[in-house]
Amino acid sequence: MANFQSIRKSFANTPLVPIAIATIGGIILAHHLPMPTNFIPIALIAILIAIPIITFIFYNKPTTKHIFTVHLLLCIAIALFAALRYNLKFNRLPANHHSRYANQDRSLITLQGKIISEPYITENQSPFKSFSFTQRPSTIFTLKTTSIKTKSGWLETSGNTLVAIDRITDIHPTFILGQTIQFDATISRRQQPANFAQFDKTRQYRITDKLTTCNITHPDAITIICEPANTSFARLRRQLQNFSQQSLLENDLSSPESPNNQAFLTALLLGDRKNLTQQQYDNFIATGTIHFLSISGLHVGILTGFVWLIFSRVFRNSRNSSLATLAFLIIFLIIIPPRAPALRASIIAATYIIASMFQRRTNTLNTLALSIIIILLIRPTDLFSRGFQLSYIIVLSLYFFAGPLHLSRIIKPINHQQIEKLAIRYSNHRFLAMSLYRIKNFILATINVSVIAAITSMPLTAYYFNRISLTAIIASAILMPIITATLTLGLLKITFAAIIPQLSLLIAWPLAKLSTFSIWTVNSLAAIPYSSLNTKSPPLILIIIFYALMLAIATHHHNKNRFSKILLTALALWLIPFTYTITSHDTDTKIHNLSIGDGLCTIIELPSHTIIYDTGSLTNFDLTRQIVAPFLRAQAINNIDALFISHTDIDHFSGIPDLCQSFNIKTIYTTKYLTESDHPAAKILLAKLKKQNQTIKTINAANELTFDQNTFTCLWPPADTKISTPNNQSLVLRLQTNDTSILLTGDIEQSPQHQLIQTHPKRIQTDIMIMPHHGSINTLYPKFITHCNPKLIINSMGTDRHNKIPKLKTLFPTQTILNTIEKGSITITIDNKALNIKTYK
Repeated sequence: MANFQSIRKSFANTPLVPIAIATIGGIILAHHLPMPTNFIPIALIAILIAIPIITFIFYNKPTTKHIFTVHLLLCIAIALFAALRYNLKFNRLPANHHSRYANQDRSLITLQGKIISEPYITENQSPFKSFSFTQRPSTIFTLKTTSIKTKSGWLETSGNTLVAIDRITDIHPTFILGQTIQFDATISRRQQPANFAQFDKTRQYRITDKLTTCNITHPDAITIICEPANTSFARLRRQLQNFSQQSLLENDLSSPESPNNQAFLTALLLGDRKNLTQQQYDNFIATGTIHFLSISGLHVGILTGFVWLIFSRVFRNSRNSSLATLAFLIIFLIIIPPRAPALRASIIAATYIIASMFQRRTNTLNTLALSIIIILLIRPTDLFSRGFQLSYIIVLSLYFFAGPLHLSRIIKPINHQQIEKLAIRYSNHRFLAMSLYRIKNFILATINVSVIAAITSMPLTAYYFNRISLTAIIASAILMPIITATLTLGLLKITFAAIIPQLSLLIAWPLAKLSTFSIWTVNSLAAIPYSSLNTKSPPLILIIIFYALMLAIATHHHNKNRFSKILLTALALWLIPFTYTITSHDTDTKIHNLSIGDGLCTIIELPSHTIIYDTGSLTNFDLTRQIVAPFLRAQAINNIDALFISHTDIDHFSGIPDLCQSFNIKTIYTTKYLTESDHPAAKILLAKLKKQNQTIKTINAANELTFDQNTFTCLWPPADTKISTPNNQSLVLRLQTNDTSILLTGDIEQSPQHQLIQTHPKRIQTDIMIMPHHGSINTLYPKFITHCNPKLIINSMGTDRHNKIPKLKTLFPTQTILNTIEKGSITITIDNKALNIKTYK
């Protein structure tokens, strides 16, 4: 009974918490349990009728049981409402949705609609961007469709689509937010990922209702129907955004670091990360400091706290200070992108400000619950986003643990008696003593927050990003005061630009230096070996157990009894299965052939070595970041022992510079034809590898390499033969692992295939073959496949070769042929000569 009364009292102090829990429960229920169309509305209506009836019947003689029943029914009603909201937002498409006219293949379409996102220009950052086949710059924006042209005329339609306009000429229309346009384009549905651990963007696009992509190849295919309505709010928003960005970046002292500093500042203060280089972004992720570049509670807290401090000195009336701070917060929300962390932090800040205006006390849990309810009712699908989960986990952890840890023996701040001692020590300089007290408290609080955030976010970080940063605590502790100062100076620079422009120039130099130091700190920490470890995703049940234990510890930290010791012991024991599941401990050999379109990437996992044969593609220009690196991290691979580059075709090495930047590669092996090549792409590759201090060794048909008692035998090219055709220069390798062999053939054509039959008739016989030249019929010597007699053939191919599949199956009816275009990534596990095949699709 005592426990029940305690629970009742807790809910009485935080009435919004059960509502938030019910909202979350309803969304989870709708997500995992499909229900009949009319079930939720009928059940909701029935409960809403039952609540007033029960209340009326027992109005004069209410009992605890009846009150509890009414509260429970109310929570169920809220859960059903949240489930209904989720279904309407996510599970159902309107009958006139434009995606019904699209399919997986591209088809022509004529659409009208309104631009609802700020257009921006993408730039290909690949070192091979100068080549004609690479991705051209594009103008990107989101269009809210209004009508579609069909054979029967124009029909009303709905839904959003992502529009990409190729910038093939310097003459092109200027697109702005709010324009209504009409265009002819090729439309296709969003493709699902084809590789394990590749981020599934289809869910994100479903959440934002962007199920299709429209590609426009020429600006002449677009007609601007009308300019945006120049409403006061839209005009004010554009002016504030333009003014803020110009004020923040103007007077920047010219230096080599200026582009990086500007990208860092716009990301930090304005939430605009599109100008960050991929290297910058990766370094912030590796050091566990990417949250600094996502506007959240830290940013909103520092900025509103600073503004409150200023206005409290200007206005004597606290209500006026609150109103002014609230106005600033609203302006800040207008300027920045409306992402969930910023909305959550702003709701909390606004609640505290309004409570201060009316001199009312606030409850932190209640305020957090309010922000959860508002965000999830507006965007119920945010519950399943990584950012939403991580931000609330960290905030709740700080609420439960920051105070107790800060007051513990581990981190104990100076008390006021010590201030007096310090004042005496420094000749009664009380101001100096107080300053030292505050500085130390700030440092301890920074360490406190960093430790809690790093520990409590670790399971989710491993689950979603397959990475644990070992420098996160150090990086956060160092950067926290720097980021605080940078945010403050950036805000002052924007403010002074509007009031006293001359003072804005004085702030430019220290702001630039702080930005440079922040970037240098992140880059330096990211360069430390093993600054972050790649991990497998832990089982979901382990994550649930972790947070259940943390919650139990949070509610019992003040009780020094046996139960608290049991909880701490359970948490320590939890680390054993967690560590085991996230580390790599496979003893079998695995061959992974990733689905990367027109290209090749074969990853071979030996018991204690990782070997890669080629990493390149013509159709995936961000190959390493989007596909290869996530896959390697999900396998808990941190080092690559050998990387083989077959030949000089760019579709076999375009992703290698980024791969060398992201992973420690011991040795790169290739042929003399590549190291001596005059091909421009090969020269760029070699220059990049030299700059990255990579070790390159050339091999030929006379060489063998051994890893884990597994032998790689080079069969082609011969050392004493001059070969002029790039494809025929390909490095052909045979891996012998136990009683199983794998043949890696690159792009060799008929002549090398014929010669290999003559020179290595037995060695080319194999169990698994990576088909030559992506299964090209024109360059294939059928007797080569017949002579090799593989049990399994893997064909890495793009969509343009899809029509070759039936011909290949006709040529080799007795062989099992797996194509990446059909099966996605293909994994073969070799277990006692048995081949266990797993495909992504």
